[in-house]
Amino acid sequence: MNLIPTGGVTVADGRAFLDAGAIAVGISSSLFPKSLAANQDWLAIQQRSHHFLQTLMQP
Repeated sequence: MNLIPTGGVTVADGRAFLDAGAIAVGISSSLFPKSLAANQDWLAIQQRSHHFLQTLMQP
C-alpha cells in the first residue's frame, strides 16, 4: 500500500516520513502560513518551498 502523509507535515519530519516508506508527503499549513498568505508574501512562500524541497530531496 502506498502512503502519502498529509496532516501536519513539516520540514522537520517530512524526510522521516519518506525514509519510513511514504511515497510522497502533502504540505499545506507549514508551507503557506496564514501570515504569509494574508500578506501575499509570495517571495517568502517561494523561499519556503525551495527550502522544503532541498530538505526533502536529501538522502
